[in-house]
Amino acid sequence: MNQLLSQLKTETTALQLAIDKYVAAAKDHFGKVADIDRLRIHVKDNIIYYMQAIWTYEPPDQRYFRLYDIDVPVFSHQTTVSVAADESAGAVVNSALDASKAYLAISDFPQPKIEDRRCNAKASPGCGHRHPAWIQRKLHDVSSREF
Repeated sequence: MNQLLSQLKTETTALQLAIDKYVAAAKDHFGKVADIDRLRIHVKDNIIYYMQAIWTYEPPDQRYFRLYDIDVPVFSHQTTVSVAADESAGAVVNSALDASKAYLAISDFPQPKIEDRRCNAKASPGCGHRHPAWIQRKLHDVSSREF
């Protein structure tokens, strides 16, 4: 009889441990389900706010193309620059030629004149107006470019 009571106590303890584990797992699971439901309700209530925030970071042209399913054209450029194989020229020439291969496609088009809003004059290297240093650097970059 003592042996049966001891075995019953052991089984009862094991059952209580299994019940405690089940309750903890169920509590965790249903807590996560409730969190997901709260998130769904929050997004549903605030969807306009979130969409407006997304639209402020999206350029209007991109939005137009996306809404009307228009494919954006991609332009490519074939370069005529080749890497020099002359060993005496060294790595300097090769690195200079490699750097000349890297370009932006937009640089193939003539750049517009930069307008200085302070003097309301078209800024060009020989315009006679004093421009800030950053405009002068831009002017020098544009005027030294070959098209």
